[in-house]
Amino acid sequence: MSYGVGDAAFAAWLAAPNVHGRPAAGLKATAVADGMDGRNVAAGVAGEDSVARMLASIGIRNAHVFLSCRNPGDATGRADIDVVVVSGRTVWLLDAKHYRPASPDAYLVPTPGLDAMRGGGELRAYDSNTNLNVPVGSLAGVAPVRTYHAGGNMAWAADSVRSGLPAGLDVRPVVLLSRTTGGVYGVMRGTMFPGAVPVMQADAWASAFTDAPADPRAVGYFGRLLKS
Repeated sequence: MSYGVGDAAFAAWLAAPNVHGRPAAGLKATAVADGMDGRNVAAGVAGEDSVARMLASIGIRNAHVFLSCRNPGDATGRADIDVVVVSGRTVWLLDAKHYRPASPDAYLVPTPGLDAMRGGGELRAYDSNTNLNVPVGSLAGVAPVRTYHAGGNMAWAADSVRSGLPAGLDVRPVVLLSRTTGGVYGVMRGTMFPGAVPVMQADAWASAFTDAPADPRAVGYFGRLLKS
């Protein structure tokens, strides 16, 4: 889960000039007010910490990282964007999910119609005993090994950020599955949260990431949205 990044190395990374904020600062600040139970808070903190350590492990030199930003569209200031990475003119909005697989070799699968929703819906997980080669729609009558609530917060955050940033910046929201002590879910192609926000493993995102000098307009914008 820590990507081999020890506490001392992680503290040094957090102090780098292109890294801003602290992981899970927003979650810790609002968990009590939002009525979250302790187990969910602990899972959220673990997920954000793991994704932050993943970023620390890949040697980002030019991009800027913002940990725990507020959603500019939320007047209460409580809605979070877990991680923002600005690389060149690309703005990644990353939502860390700490989903411990329900069984070995379990997969998250697309829920028909969920990508077109704007509110919440159900995301299903199936194990390797299920025939995942059948059309996804035919899984509707097959009991999943676990279900998760897929909310529309990331789509909302992306819309809000796009309306606030200058033109020419490419905003890309993604739901990232963090490493857990029980592994990480597989993700079938086309698995999305509401608003067509793609779901992928944190490691898969890291392997495709390109480090580039951050657009200063985006750096200034997110600096004003930090929660810590």
